[in-house]
Amino acid sequence: MKIPNPMKAELQAADSLRLLLAEVPAIESMNVRVVRQNPDSGIDLVADVKAFGHEHKLVVEVKSSGQPRHVRSALLSLRDYVDRQPDRVTPILIAPYLSSKVQDLCREFGVSYLDFEGNAQLAFGTFFLLRQFAKRPAVERRELRSMFKPKSVQVLKVMLREPSR
Repeated sequence: MKIPNPMKAELQAADSLRLLLAEVPAIESMNVRVVRQNPDSGIDLVADVKAFGHEHKLVVEVKSSGQPRHVRSALLSLRDYVDRQPDRVTPILIAPYLSSKVQDLCREFGVSYLDFEGNAQLAFGTFFLLRQFAKRPAVERRELRSMFKPKSVQVLKVMLREPSR
């Protein structure tokens, strides 16, 4: 599952976070907004949440791919952002799908996560939520490329002329 438009991914991530938090009775109020700061800051959403009478600030990085190489850079970026903040903030990573390996990586970095399939782990203050679903998203099949493109044909002709080479 890949979302080509980054703004679309951020809006979908904001909706997913709102829906998840709305299901929790302990959440008294929430304000989730898309942030358009410096692109190098690595933060796409900010959520102000009140749970159990305490205010919490959640900062979110949205990735259009949940592949480990993309997630690792996002986790490092989130960790750097959190270290620079004077107040306590909770980092969250949101992507279309996060495998169990990537979820373990998020736990290792101390970052909460949410994917569009509904898998989530949120931990801030005295609040903890873990939700796992067994299903995986359908794999997107791509059409095979033709072997008979102009360059491919030239290579094939050379190979067929001299099969021993």
